[in-house]
Amino acid sequence: MLILVYVIAVLVSLVFERQERRHLFYESLEYQRIGKEPPQPKPKLPLLESWLNVTIGIFLLLIGVSAIWSQLFVLRYVLDETVRTSFRDHILTWSVFIAGGIALILLGLKSVRYHRHLAKKQLK
Repeated sequence: MLILVYVIAVLVSLVFERQERRHLFYESLEYQRIGKEPPQPKPKLPLLESWLNVTIGIFLLLIGVSAIWSQLFVLRYVLDETVRTSFRDHILTWSVFIAGGIALILLGLKSVRYHRHLAKKQLK
């Protein structure tokens, strides 16, 4: 069930990105029709915030992975089934940290790449 939530979130994100690209395409067509240069799109995040997203994402990812690793290590030595079920629930909870960390890293790196692209474009 948890994996289904992540898959749906990724699919919704892809749909929104496609919608944004389509909107920018039609907007550029309108600017061409009226004979004007389209304005440069502004970054959604400042560069510092983008790098902070990457570092916080790495931090969350490391916390989640180390917590799951330690839970799995302890789980090998626990024999009581109720405790094992509790550990499995905790592992699912820590997987949210991993997914959030990965999302922050990807979004931060995407924003940093966009900032670099704009910087190269302005130099030309």
